[in-house]
Amino acid sequence: MSNFTWVAEAKEELIRYKKKLPKPEEFKTYQKYHNENVDLIEFGLKNVQDILNDLYVKEFLTKNKFKFKFTTNLMKFLDKENIIGKTKLKNFKKLKSNEYNESEFKRIFNNLDKQSKNIQDSIIKLAKVNQEYDSVKKEINVFTNILLGLLISWCDEVIKRLFFEPNAFKYEQVDKLHEIKSLEEKWKIVLKVSFCKAYNISSQELLYEDIDIKENTIIDKASKLLYENFSEIMETFLTPAIKIRNKVQHGEWIYAFEGPYSKRFSEELTKSLKNENVKTVQIKIKLFKLFYSLLLDITTRQTHYSKIDSKGKPFIFEQFNQFSEKFNKIKKELENIDFNKYQKMLVDKHLKGERIKRNLKKINS
Repeated sequence: MSNFTWVAEAKEELIRYKKKLPKPEEFKTYQKYHNENVDLIEFGLKNVQDILNDLYVKEFLTKNKFKFKFTTNLMKFLDKENIIGKTKLKNFKKLKSNEYNESEFKRIFNNLDKQSKNIQDSIIKLAKVNQEYDSVKKEINVFTNILLGLLISWCDEVIKRLFFEPNAFKYEQVDKLHEIKSLEEKWKIVLKVSFCKAYNISSQELLYEDIDIKENTIIDKASKLLYENFSEIMETFLTPAIKIRNKVQHGEWIYAFEGPYSKRFSEELTKSLKNENVKTVQIKIKLFKLFYSLLLDITTRQTHYSKIDSKGKPFIFEQFNQFSEKFNKIKKELENIDFNKYQKMLVDKHLKGERIKRNLKKINS
């Protein structure tokens, strides 16, 4: 080894040490580390979803128990009030005509007093049911916020895992990608780099900063439209999800405020926060996983998509087109969520399970 080679390697090692970057031979190990992080986050996502599904069932049953008890007791209360009203009027007339003696008079009002106590007990029970319902709603709010945080933690970790996938990026590109602070920007830039790599576009910049996809002559018009579609999906779903996660991370669990310093209350962000539930998160997970699989597929392919098929179109077009159709299907699913229907499905499933348990208990007893 010449002195020049040794000095160059030493300089490279010093730069790597200062930037705290792994060596190229460590990429596989780092990919494994990120993969284990992702696995644990996915485990957490599943568990929190299960907890929320159970809470949705509890919420529905508690709410309906409250409604039933309130309606039943209210009817009884009104009925009794009506009887009491009639009794008072009737007794007043009888007392005036001396038809009732003292013992009968005491018996009537003792009975009225007993009825009043029953009504009071019912009101206390209703209050307890109401407290239980409020408690369940708070639990749902807490675990929904935890779920939202986990969703973006997953997005953050999988994109870092992608950096270390075999054949995905050059060492220098990984270095540059790590320097991007914004998670949203990381996803956007990886999408752009993936497209440029897929079409074998050359650039003077590591992350293709000098390339404008819209103006590029190598990429066909149809694929440009698909790229715009993917960028729009990212802007529509990933960007707001990151904003909401940031609100959650800063403790704005019920009322959200405008960034960056949370000086003003944001009605829009608060509404977005309240509209989130386990179903919206489930579909977003599906959407982001599809997006990740697209990026993974493009960045790790050994062959170039830019080769022309028998119809004169690049192979990549069909691949992107299939992904685009899947994205639009999931997007439509997200826009047409019927949460009440979802909750009813969970409740029906729960009640069916309870019936089966009771029947098995009867058989075994």
